[in-house]
Amino acid sequence: MSRQVIKKDNGLYAIWSTIVDNFIYDNITKDQYLKIRISEETDKVRKDLDEVFECVDNEKAKQIYCQFTMTYKKQKRE
Repeated sequence: MSRQVIKKDNGLYAIWSTIVDNFIYDNITKDQYLKIRISEETDKVRKDLDEVFECVDNEKAKQIYCQFTMTYKKQKRE
């Protein structure tokens, strides 16, 4: 998502989204925005890793491509 951080005259920040062409946050501090972004990225990473582990746990890694999925035994043979 493309976002632009804008410092306001009151010392706080506004965040403009080029996707919705509007402000998505207004009058927030650096720490508030940092917490927002960490939460968003954590959710993305968790979703990605859930998919990888599901492939490994259900042995679907043989059927479809899942990066970095390999059994321990297979790794030891290579």
